[in-house]
Amino acid sequence: MFSVIAVLVLASLCVAQPPEPHPPRISSEFQATMTVNLTRHGPRGEESFEGTGSWFGDIGEKKEREDLNLRARGSETEYHVEFLQRVDEGKLYMIESNGTGVAHCRSEESEGQLESPWAFLDHETHFEQRTFDGHTYGIWAGIEGRGAHVEIVFEMVDGRPAATPTAYARQERFDRFDFVFETFHETAPPDTAFTVPSECNQ
Repeated sequence: MFSVIAVLVLASLCVAQPPEPHPPRISSEFQATMTVNLTRHGPRGEESFEGTGSWFGDIGEKKEREDLNLRARGSETEYHVEFLQRVDEGKLYMIESNGTGVAHCRSEESEGQLESPWAFLDHETHFEQRTFDGHTYGIWAGIEGRGAHVEIVFEMVDGRPAATPTAYARQERFDRFDFVFETFHETAPPDTAFTVPSECNQ
């Protein structure tokens, strides 16, 4: 599975860049499902994972969760990782399991405001427009509050971004996440989406 964002950036079918449209507006309440590529640079060199995931945000209530089910390329071993931000309770959780059925939870203090993943669109962004497989896409790139480089992709319709995003990428210090959205709804998730796993209460 190839990164849609990487393919779009490499595509050269569109030569002239049109005037930059206004950045899209995305709700801070959202529910999404997606296919996922994770590229990790660590002590063992570069590792690649692919799979599926879900992403929930209720930023006004200081809650966010990413839930990823992955497999290393060329392997049948499943890898599950979950990032749960409960800033409303002053906590950040990371839950990992490697197919053994045993999950490990790490937690740390997290205070203050929870920044929307789309907040970078309110600041300076770089815009590119690319054509791929007969479709035109707009790519907005910027830097989020924690310093990660982020990109959001929308299909363009009559020179404007469509109602929902197509893809998203986040480049952290050691990890790059590429999400291609299968569904994206700008509605508040249920409270159960932010339940703290039992492994974190032991």
